[in-house]
Amino acid sequence: MAPTAPIGSDALHVFITAIGIAGLALAIMAIRELHLQKKIAMQLKKENEGFV
Repeated sequence: MAPTAPIGSDALHVFITAIGIAGLALAIMAIRELHLQKKIAMQLKKENEGFV
């Protein structure tokens, strides 16, 4: 560790990294959920075509 680094900079780095990882995980979950919703919507549309 550089002697010029202020105390607590490691904790800040860990905190920022954790926020970044959490944000990435949220984005992945949102994309997966959107894909699932789209798939369900297509299934419902296909099922409803027979009733028209």
